[in-house]
Amino acid sequence: MKYWIYESPPHGYARVHQANCRYCRDGHGNQRIEFHRSGTWLGAFGSLDAALSFASARERRSVVVCRRCISEGLEWGENAGPA
Repeated sequence: MKYWIYESPPHGYARVHQANCRYCRDGHGNQRIEFHRSGTWLGAFGSLDAALSFASARERRSVVVCRRCISEGLEWGENAGPA
């Protein structure tokens, strides 16, 4: 399984997704209109641990996993970003 990170600097969070998640779509996201994007897709990573380690090293206020595609619901940081 591959993993991607959606990093949103304006909102201060990074969210880890499985590549096949409907929100990720292999790093293409679900935004069809370019000007609505507030972040960047980073990846792909070969494991959840690799993606979480990379995201944590980026020093965002919050690093979370997508609750739709990753069942652990792990969370780090003081605030979770929007879904």
